[in-house]
Amino acid sequence: MDSMEVEVIHTPPDSDINDPREVTGASTAAARMAKASPAFQATGEEPQTLPRLTTLVNPDEGVTELMVAARRGDEEVVMALIDEQACQVDARGRTALMYAAEMGRSSVVELLKDHEAGIQDSFMWTALFYAAQNGHLVCVSMLAPLEAKIQRKDGCTALFLAVFWNHVECARVLAPLEAGITTNYKHWQGGEYTALMEAARWARLECIELLVEQESGMKDASGNRAIDYARAPYAHVPEDRRKQSIQLLEQYERD
Repeated sequence: MDSMEVEVIHTPPDSDINDPREVTGASTAAARMAKASPAFQATGEEPQTLPRLTTLVNPDEGVTELMVAARRGDEEVVMALIDEQACQVDARGRTALMYAAEMGRSSVVELLKDHEAGIQDSFMWTALFYAAQNGHLVCVSMLAPLEAKIQRKDGCTALFLAVFWNHVECARVLAPLEAGITTNYKHWQGGEYTALMEAARWARLECIELLVEQESGMKDASGNRAIDYARAPYAHVPEDRRKQSIQLLEQYERD
């Protein structure tokens, strides 16, 4: 019996074209943007290697009863198994806490966080990454004090995921803790890329407002600032929002 279900990573909010990878502008940074699919940008991994959601216990994949119970939000079973199975990982390095955070099971996150917080899976994601990706604000607030500033292998933090998926309230929690942290050379965009640049690339106005005072003026490895990304966003970004994002950034990053 097939016990695994492939997770589908959808195009981020506000995408309304068939190929959101098209960009305008002549900068080399914008050209690189066009080469990476939304799934790759969100995870730092090729889509076929994305973590999968668990539906059944599967010892061959390292999936434990605790992980399944955590994903389902079954507090009673979690409490019964926590002493025996906490800190075990599946074949992709994921813990029960990660499964709970991914699904927004805040009561289970509360039970598991002191046992498993800080563990990184094979993608170097923590539970906070999964909570931020899926916009689970309560879980993000619970995990941020324990896992903020941890970076995956391309340098991204959970803040990048909150911005990418336009989870503004999650970004609001993470910005005071993670603003200013940049990517490394393993990132598809290159090194020294910031969360503000990510916000500018998508014209995420609220995220720009959150980050602009802390990250304005920073340059990536190619010498681009956030305003350069705002001037050459993805093609589907509405023109009025592109102009608004430029106006916001011009107050801090004039030529």
